[in-house]
Order: sequence, then C-alpha cells, then structure tokens
Amino acid sequence: MIRTRKYNKGFTLIELLVCMIIFVIMTALLVVKYGNFSQNILVTNIAYDTALAIRTAQNYGLSVKTSAVVGSLDCSSGSVGDEGKFQCSYGVEFDTSSSPKSFKTFVHKPLPIENGQYNSLNSDLPMTTYNLRSNASISGYCFTDTGCATDATGKLDILFRRPDPAAMIYFGGDTNPTPRSYVKITIQGSDGTKRYISIRSNGQISVDI
Repeated sequence: MIRTRKYNKGFTLIELLVCMIIFVIMTALLVVKYGNFSQNILVTNIAYDTALAIRTAQNYGLSVKTSAVVGSLDCSSGSVGDEGKFQCSYGVEFDTSSSPKSFKTFVHKPLPIENGQYNSLNSDLPMTTYNLRSNASISGYCFTDTGCATDATGKLDILFRRPDPAAMIYFGGDTNPTPRSYVKITIQGSDGTKRYISIRSNGQISVDI
C-alpha cells in the first residue's frame, strides 16, 4: 500500500503582506468617508438650527408675543411702561466681520428712516445669542438666486413685523436702506463643507443641501 504524505499549507509572507496592505487601505478609506459624512451631518444640522431661529423670529413677529419694555424701549405710541403693543419688529442679525461664529435675535424699535439694523443706542433689545458648533461659521451672503461669483460680507439683518409674515432683508453694506427681496446665507464647516439658507421677502425660509 502506497501512503501519501499530506502537507499543511499556509500563507506565505508575501500573501500576508498583501492582505495587510489591503486591510490598511480599506480602513483608511472608511475613516476618511466617515469623517466627511460626520461633517456633512453636522453642518446640515447647524443650517437647520439657524433656519429655525429665523423662523422663531418670524413667529414672534406674526403671533401675539409682545415686547417687554426695557429702559427707553417703548414700542407703543404711549408712554414708557405700556405693554401689549405690537409696533416692534423681531429680527435676526448676522455679522461675518465681528462674529462669524454666532448670531443673535433681537427686538427692534422702528426708526423714522428705517435701516433695519440692530442698534443698542436705539434701545433695541437683544434676546438670544446662538453660537455655531464645531468651528462652523457664517461665511457670506448672496442676494440673487442665480448665484454669486463672490459672496458679500458684513452685517445682515432680517426683520419680521406684525401682522405681516414677510421678511425685511437689510444688508449693512447698502448705502440706500431699501430691503432686499432675497438672500442666501452660507454656513461653512471647518473642512469647507457648505450649506445654504434661503430667505425670500415673502417670508419663505428654506435650507438648501
């Protein structure tokens, strides 16, 4: 009877190295993809939170929320101390120059010549300051829905005055304080990921992904 000897076969060193290299490459690709996915979700959430803050100001301006009188802030035609009047606007201010990583909501007292901007000397009342997370920032604005070659920077104020849901969009760089009809706000993440918030003068607010 002829006996055959069996040999146990295994990986050669070259085969083992090839497998390890493939594993390292796949792991690196997975880590990079996961990081990009995580950043995309984060910037998207920040854009929605910002749009919600703008919508809250709109709701305040449209609903029955009154403006508390603080100091000389008097939104009525009566004397200081009157409450329950709805002469003031509720607004949101962005400023890419001094605070690109935050924005605030405020109560705005109307001016004889309205420029739409937050002004503490005019007794405007700050409400809430929102800080953007994870190094995200407001990088600029575009005032046309066909796109801009370069985004504008500076102060941007969006006001809502009862009982009209329309948005009054004022840009600080304008010499003529006439409300704009449209603005697209760019939110940018630390890796360059961008999301956009569009506001139209008819009061429509949307997030563009």
